[in-house]
Amino acid sequence: MILAKPENIEAFTAKGWWGTATMDDLFRKRVSELGDTEAVVDPSNRQLVFGGVPRRLSWNALADEVARMAGFLYALGLRKDDAVLVQLPNSVEQYVAYLACARLGIIVSPVPAQYREHEIRYVVSKAHAKAAICTARIGKFGHAQMMLGLQAQGDGLRHVLCFGEAVPNGAIALDRPLAECADSDMAAAQNYAQSAGVTANDIFSLTWTSGTESNPKGVPRSANDWLIAGQSVVDAPALKAGQRSLNPFPMVNHAGIASAFSA
Repeated sequence: MILAKPENIEAFTAKGWWGTATMDDLFRKRVSELGDTEAVVDPSNRQLVFGGVPRRLSWNALADEVARMAGFLYALGLRKDDAVLVQLPNSVEQYVAYLACARLGIIVSPVPAQYREHEIRYVVSKAHAKAAICTARIGKFGHAQMMLGLQAQGDGLRHVLCFGEAVPNGAIALDRPLAECADSDMAAAQNYAQSAGVTANDIFSLTWTSGTESNPKGVPRSANDWLIAGQSVVDAPALKAGQRSLNPFPMVNHAGIASAFSA
């Protein structure tokens, strides 16, 4: 799904602001270059926030989990331009979900951890989200159970996919199925990704404003939108290869995604 005007695409590309490399192209390039060096690190308080031991993944390990997640999403029937709501705390799993969706051309619609039924119902209806990716809890609140309640009310969610411990009945646990994802599913997802025609101008994400005065407002952004923003995050402080970045922002909004994902 491309929403940018053709004349804007042409002009921005001519100026060198936008390119043709997709999120998946750039991710694969980094994996080939950096391999077993460290890519992403969980927050140290992961257990308190949503459970599990904090993880540290190399680029190769991250690539393996992304391939498995893409295979799993493809096996569920999700395809290019489908929307998936993502409500996750800052974590390794966030990168896995975003990158798997990017590979298949699925539109990621991330929402803050604070959103509850009222906001989620609105986002699902506006984005036409077919699935929700969440954890069983964030803090003390049961997010997966909330998603199941919305699904039961006929709000359009076909699947509730859940990382972590104590996955409630009705939700699809992700940790073990991803670890056991069939090679055939991963291969099918890869073949689909190659034929789907995902471009750097296709919409990658649908993020949401705060909704302080009204309902949240969706903001669609392509890979090119995000990558130019990410480049400024690297250029402004003159970051060098091998340096590390601490992300203090929720990776569901413009500041968080630009600084910790697309940079």
